[in-house]
Amino acid sequence: MKRTCLWLLLTIATLGGISFGLEPGDYSEWATGGGYAAEYWGAFESKFNGYVQLGATISGGQAYDIRTVLKFDISDLTAGETVVDCKIIFLHEGGVLSENENVIISVFPSTTVTAQWNDFFNTSATDSKTAFAADAMGTYDGSHYYLVEVDVTEWVQDAVDNQEDVFAVRLSTPYLLEAGALNGKTLPYVRWLGATGTGVWPAALSYTVRPISKGHRVLMKHGLQIQALSSPWQSGFLDSIGIDTWEDSYFTTVSCNAHPNYSYQTSHTNTVPWDAMSYAEGGVYSLSSMGVPAALKETLVGIQIGDEQSIAVTIPQARIDAFATERAAFPKSLMYCNNNPLYNLDSSDVHTPITLSMLGTYMSAVNPDMLCFTEYAMCFQGTDYVYDYEGGSPTMMYEDLELYRDAGLAGVDGTGANPIPVGCWIQNFIWDHPHTNRRIMSGSEVRLAQFAPWTFGFKLVKAFVYGDHTGIEPQYQIMFEHDENGLCDYDSPEDHFYSVAETNRQSGNLGDSLVRLINYGVYMKLGLHEDSSEEVVSNSLPSGVSEWTYGCGADPYITYITVANLGAKNNGDPGDVILGLFKPLDSSLVPSGHEDDTYFMVTNGLTDATGTAVDCSLRIRIDFDFQSSGITRLLRKSRDTGEVEVVNLTPHLYPGQYYLLFDLDGGTGDLFKFDNGHGFLPNSTTSP
Repeated sequence: MKRTCLWLLLTIATLGGISFGLEPGDYSEWATGGGYAAEYWGAFESKFNGYVQLGATISGGQAYDIRTVLKFDISDLTAGETVVDCKIIFLHEGGVLSENENVIISVFPSTTVTAQWNDFFNTSATDSKTAFAADAMGTYDGSHYYLVEVDVTEWVQDAVDNQEDVFAVRLSTPYLLEAGALNGKTLPYVRWLGATGTGVWPAALSYTVRPISKGHRVLMKHGLQIQALSSPWQSGFLDSIGIDTWEDSYFTTVSCNAHPNYSYQTSHTNTVPWDAMSYAEGGVYSLSSMGVPAALKETLVGIQIGDEQSIAVTIPQARIDAFATERAAFPKSLMYCNNNPLYNLDSSDVHTPITLSMLGTYMSAVNPDMLCFTEYAMCFQGTDYVYDYEGGSPTMMYEDLELYRDAGLAGVDGTGANPIPVGCWIQNFIWDHPHTNRRIMSGSEVRLAQFAPWTFGFKLVKAFVYGDHTGIEPQYQIMFEHDENGLCDYDSPEDHFYSVAETNRQSGNLGDSLVRLINYGVYMKLGLHEDSSEEVVSNSLPSGVSEWTYGCGADPYITYITVANLGAKNNGDPGDVILGLFKPLDSSLVPSGHEDDTYFMVTNGLTDATGTAVDCSLRIRIDFDFQSSGITRLLRKSRDTGEVEVVNLTPHLYPGQYYLLFDLDGGTGDLFKFDNGHGFLPNSTTSP
């Protein structure tokens, strides 16, 4: 974290008949950035105890319309850094601020900002934004000096993301100076770098930079992503299938292909977030060449550059250029690629397993905002292409989730100081292929396909596919019945539609918390299964994932996890339980002292090819020893309502020891927090 105060570089103001004579030689020390500027800022912060004489005084009793243009240098910030607690701080003399007094803020590229001054000074710029400062006003004794702070965090962040070096502000403050109130006073001067003008206002831009990556910022803005690839790709998607059907699915974001004839949002431009697949790397259908309207840019969550490219070879320059091109055109959207762990070919077209090193090289080359990969594990269950899953446990999927979790936590620079989010494509189709099982996923599998990624700290899942998919036979979609022409009848959802929709709904109710948390550990309490000799043995531990055992140090309080199968699936043997550990994404999101609060997700990993979520339910008991912490209960984010609920625990044996006994549907996860007095992110500051 760094905290920087940037001083006024250029001010131009008109103050009626007041004029100040500025002599550059008198302030050369400030112009060279000497220590006096910082010294004077101390006086400015301590309510202006001392003034710099500018050779002119203010007389009261006159009405003035002061319009000031402020220019701040933000070149020391880089795209990808997160700006928080950012304020313009300036001095207001005389009178009470009214609702007509405002700060109009507009961002101009550094190459054109100087040329814009006259237009900017006389009229509101096209891209201007307004913030009323009246509520931010603070008084200085009774002398009619006011310190005004205006929160400009969002706008400065936009400028940083747009890779601009200058942040420009026009301050318009009409007021009446009371007679005698300011007689003999002069305007304090913050820093002057040789500008000329009729007057100078004191002002500063104060901000803090946090290590929240752009990817995480975008997801905090747009929410947990539960996306679905739409079809047809080029025509009015939401108009053709009906917005009501889409809303009933509880998907958050429609994913589409970039195409010159794109109109997939049409009348729903401002209401439905979207995500695009750009083929700029191949020289066709780059989104930046489509002339996307400004309103659509605001709802564009992300752009996937190509699809399932190999990272076992040198990253081609065309892909690096594609990232740069689309990022420049859409600086507020996620930029990412999608990898396929089962189709990662080297230069000899031989499949090569994806490694952490490969992902690091790829990130260094293209600087993605998010990692993403294809995970269609369920379509291989029970086939000879991979292997059958022991006890309904998709080991291969967990290994991929862990690999990408580790890479995302390491971040682009590999240090772990600035982690990036991770997402994955999930199965929502039947694939008629020799190595697939050609079946619809069961209800328990639908649940696990989402809740397993959430437990590993993922922030995005993208279903392939929603409806009829251009270029692939209609029977591959499984959400809707087909009409007499073999096309989707979007008014006739199949049972699978409702299974997916309910899973989406429950996931979405956890979303505002999950996007503000970061995973710091995944453990598995391994289930059991019968092997080929009918011996009951433990499920295999996925590579890279830690096994939960007593004393493993997963968290400070959990001592035991015991599991029982409530049904007949898996021969009545218990399935896996996955434990994901989380903490707040950044200290700026919580009160001081709660930066390391522990959240944890418990997920039932038992699935069955024919089993509903209820069919695969487990009864789970978790024992805790809170010792002298004072904790006696948990908080849980309800999957049903999204509300935070208190979970009372049963006392056990000794002081500080408690246990929780609860039932959990197959493939489903519950998100908890130890109740230490601070409630759930994002909003609660105290426990319910």
